[in-house]
Amino acid sequence: MTHNHLFLALSTKGWGEAILGRTIATALQTKGDVVDFVCNQSMETLFAGGEFRYETITDNLGPLLRVLIEECLSRRKYSSIFLSDFTTCEQVCRRLGVDARFLLDYGSPVIAMDTWHHELTGSDVDLFYDRTRTIHNWFEGLHRIIPVPFAPVSNLGNFYRHIPSSVVQPRKVAQHVKDALNLSDKDKLIVISTAEWQQSSYNNPDGDRISEKTSILLTKYLSQISHTNLLHVGPRPFAVASDFKDKYHWRPQMPKKQFDTLLGSCDLYLSLNLSATTTTTTVASKIPTIVVQNSYYGITTSQIVEQLNESPSQFVREWLDSAVPLYRFRLWPLGLYKFFDPILRNNPYCSTFELVELLDESNFISTVSQVLWSQYSRERMQKNCSEYWQAINDLPSGDVLVSKIIEAHVR
Repeated sequence: MTHNHLFLALSTKGWGEAILGRTIATALQTKGDVVDFVCNQSMETLFAGGEFRYETITDNLGPLLRVLIEECLSRRKYSSIFLSDFTTCEQVCRRLGVDARFLLDYGSPVIAMDTWHHELTGSDVDLFYDRTRTIHNWFEGLHRIIPVPFAPVSNLGNFYRHIPSSVVQPRKVAQHVKDALNLSDKDKLIVISTAEWQQSSYNNPDGDRISEKTSILLTKYLSQISHTNLLHVGPRPFAVASDFKDKYHWRPQMPKKQFDTLLGSCDLYLSLNLSATTTTTTVASKIPTIVVQNSYYGITTSQIVEQLNESPSQFVREWLDSAVPLYRFRLWPLGLYKFFDPILRNNPYCSTFELVELLDESNFISTVSQVLWSQYSRERMQKNCSEYWQAINDLPSGDVLVSKIIEAHVR
């Protein structure tokens, strides 16, 4: 029996969550089901290929959001309503004055993607220097499914495997990408990507400052590694260290197929977001990946320097003078450092990439250098990736879990 599904991807800040939902939706349609989307207009490039029928919403829709969703629900009988994901959809509904629990009245199972496994993380999210936001959980009546990665597998929920297809490009394609950037045979290509929400104004001076200044420090580090080029795909160009400007290349956000071509041609992917779906894609593709976090915080430069393992360079000190107050983050530039603690503890996913500290200049430079130039380091990372994916391969796919939830509801 085939089914109809309505997927909701409502947030401007939920690009990765929307990709997770789209992956499940594609698998459902491959089996003969029909999937419609209600998505934020900022996500339109994900759905513009004609694969799905979709409606877009804007951030100023207000309570009319409920009217729009109810109109969609009236057009055909849906066997499930899918929140991609729970946190972002709930936050958008609450901000627009809509109680999302009205979805439970429809009579079909409401399936919520619990991206970060809230039974582990709790509901308090640490943001910027001194803010906390509470996630309003109303999981009663919902059917939660938890993607792996990012969460570690346990007996506390319905887990499913999210293993993206490899994006690694043939040698000729990768060479064409590098030729288009005027790279020489000796040059290495690093890719970094940012979403709109990472380069937006937060109406928070600490968040806005760190969003602007982090790239200056990263590109200063990269300028000390020979034959290194950075391709940045994002809504706006980065602020870049003066001695790296000739090695920095910017491209605006683009359709997924085009982005995958660039991503699959790089020598290294650099991420500022531990939970990014792009990081999952590079790890699945066995593309060496480095994730940057910041574990140091303080109001003054001296407070932060006291915490460091080594005395910082003059450039890092001057950068700190311009960046403080500095807060800890694992999801740049929001924070979520403490929030992610329980997820990372004993999580084998962390073996698939290198984790480096933003303020550890020497380790950052040596780690990037090794990953770019050491065949042993690259092969070790690729081996860890293979072992991780093999370990989670027995988990069901997301579309299988959705179908089982519907079948149980019908019975």
